[in-house]
Amino acid sequence: METFYTMYFDGKVDFNGDCLEVMEYRHDWASFRFTLGLFHHVFFSFVPEVIMHTRSQGQFYAITFPRI
Repeated sequence: METFYTMYFDGKVDFNGDCLEVMEYRHDWASFRFTLGLFHHVFFSFVPEVIMHTRSQGQFYAITFPRI
């Protein structure tokens, strides 16, 4: 999946048909493995953000993205 979205944003591939329909069948053509890019995102972006999360950041997200 990481390879596909990287190539898509670089303009090297495009959807053959409706985007939503293609993505609904992504389990047929994509593999969901733990990649080096995902490892880097989890341990250098996500985990530090969770550890350093403050109350003021929580207030910002609560106001910006209210529950429906």
